[in-house]
Parts: sequence; C-alpha cells; structure tokens
Amino acid sequence: MLNFKSHMNEPLNESALTALRVATKAHKGQFRKSGGEYIVHPKEVARFVKQFKKSNNLTAMIQAAYLHDTLEDTDTTYQDLVKQFGALVADMVQELTTDKAASDAIGKGEYIANKMAKMSSWALVVKLADRLANVQDIDTRPADFQKKYAAQTVLAINRLRKDRYLSQTHNKIISAIEKKIKEYIPKNVKEDTTELRKKYQNQVNAEEKLSDHNYGPNKARVTRTANTLSKAINKHLGPNATTQDKISLRTRLQNGK
Repeated sequence: MLNFKSHMNEPLNESALTALRVATKAHKGQFRKSGGEYIVHPKEVARFVKQFKKSNNLTAMIQAAYLHDTLEDTDTTYQDLVKQFGALVADMVQELTTDKAASDAIGKGEYIANKMAKMSSWALVVKLADRLANVQDIDTRPADFQKKYAAQTVLAINRLRKDRYLSQTHNKIISAIEKKIKEYIPKNVKEDTTELRKKYQNQVNAEEKLSDHNYGPNKARVTRTANTLSKAINKHLGPNATTQDKISLRTRLQNGK
C-alpha cells in the first residue's frame, strides 16, 4: 500500500494529501523517461516548494506542485480541479500547463522563457521547483540534452531577471538551478563578464540610458554608442554564436553578472 506521507520530512495536511492522492491516481501507469513512476516527479517538485517556500499559500502551492502536470498529461480538467481544490490551485495548475501549439510555433525555449516571465509569483515558485527537479538527473542524460536543456534554462532565467521582480524564494531556487547546470552551460554563456563589462562600459551605460529614456539632449550620440554594443557582442562571441547566446551575454552585461 502506498504511503503518501513517507516522502516528506513532516506530515502533510489533509488538503495536500488529497492533491497527492488525486495526482497519483491521474498519473497511474505513466513513467518518466528515466524509467521511474511519473508521480515521483510531482513529489519532488512539492518537496522543493516546501523546502524553499516557508509561508503565504504554501499549502496551495504544494497542491499545485503535485497536480502541475495533470491538465497537460492526464484526463483531468480545469473544472475538476476547481471542484476539488478551488480556483486558486486550479489557476496555478493552468498557468503551469504548456500550450503545445504555441510552444511548437515559437520554439520551446522561447515559449518557456516568455511564459515564466508572465506567471504569477506563486506559480513561478512551482515552475522553478519543477525546473530544479528536472535538472537533478541532468548528469545522467545524453550530452546533447544536457547542453540544450541548460541553454533553455539560462534563457528563461535571464528573461526573468530582465523582465520581472523576483522574490527571495525565486532567487534561492534559481541559484540552486544554476549550481546544478553550470558545467553544461556553453562557455560563451557562462563566462565571467566582469572584464568584458569594463571594456564596453560606455556601450552598456548608453543602452541603459536609452531604456530609461534618460539620454538628455544627446539622444543621437547615445543611440550610436548603444548600437555598438551589438557589434561588440557579435565580435566577442564569434560567428557561430546563436541568438540565444547573444541575448544571454547582453543580459549578463546589463546586470553586471
């Protein structure tokens, strides 16, 4: 008999246990590519949510963590979740569900980055915990997957840092993700940009002035200076760099990281 409480250090409340039971039933017969039962993954996501998030709707987020793939991968409907767990949990699960048509249209990496940047703060906690769970076995995956998944993850993290406010919880999970994938990030993405930022400080400052509309009477000159940053990035990364590499380096320069 399955012990629903055994995977957590502390007992779950009844509502979280109900979500675990529903998810276990919904994912019955499904397996991860690694070979284990699928429900192991939602359990791990919930564990990370509980590890990093200490208050404010923790129970709802744990429920959403258990259920986060049910709309996408099972016969469970949004209405089923609303009826059993309420609109807050159902809405989070819906936020965490991939629109496969949209993902195919623009590419998975770009889709995930855009989606995460627009999520509610609570759903983003669960999504980051999901990403952290997914990279736990990256050491055992094929080399092409390691590089691709790490690059997609870097793209999403850079977009988050650029486009939205991140809480302490968000940043703690992001740090854990980065630590796990650092050796699989392409060299031109993860390199230390301190010296490069010094070299192109004028260009970086000019871009920042333009984005803040703080260029004074010399907009034309500031614009010319800012435009040279793209040329500098292209030259630094070389002809084989992807658009994603260029975006990642530009973001790191702007953030001083």
